[in-house]
Amino acid sequence: MRNIKNDATFLSAKAYEELKRSIVHGELKAGVRLTETSLTEMLGVSRTPIREALRRLCYEGYLIRSNGYEVKSITRKDVRDILEVRRALECESARIAAKRITETQKAQLSANFARANDLWNIPDESERLDRFSLLDREFHTEIFEITGNSHFLELSSSLQDRLYRLRLAAITNESEMKDCLFQHKNILDSILNGEAEHAEFYSRIHLESIEHLFTKILDDPV
Repeated sequence: MRNIKNDATFLSAKAYEELKRSIVHGELKAGVRLTETSLTEMLGVSRTPIREALRRLCYEGYLIRSNGYEVKSITRKDVRDILEVRRALECESARIAAKRITETQKAQLSANFARANDLWNIPDESERLDRFSLLDREFHTEIFEITGNSHFLELSSSLQDRLYRLRLAAITNESEMKDCLFQHKNILDSILNGEAEHAEFYSRIHLESIEHLFTKILDDPV
């Protein structure tokens, strides 16, 4: 096993993961400028792995070059393009899941919904919404896992990362959370009952609702 203390490839990967996490979770806002010097101090690694991480994030569309590097804002076109792909993936995965789901998987998916519904017991609205964002992502991930198609899961994870910071800004009140839970319940019931066409239909309705929420907030970069 190699010594990773000074392994540039390993350090670059860790720097990439931390920077991407900070962007995806909205800690680094759109328009924030990043320099190799500041990141070297912040992450405690040398310039070489930082430089490689920044190049990778540029290639993936999280950063742009602008007198250094800048966190890229999400545009309406980004939302439209990504959700076009997500719609194809999620609607098809819901349809397949309704045909392939096992009894164990039914219990797991139902448990996810129950945990999300139990969030109403949390008095702090901000904490409630933060936890719901995580369970929402978990709900859709479990549906992809039910299909048994690893490519669905890999593609969906990448797409969800790209819009997660919008997702955090989109569900900002109890009404929006309630609507999302209602849509999840329709998808859940359809999958549990083996109703493939209904599962596909309700997934499409859900994504149309999400797109509407996303486009409402795009006047402010995130």
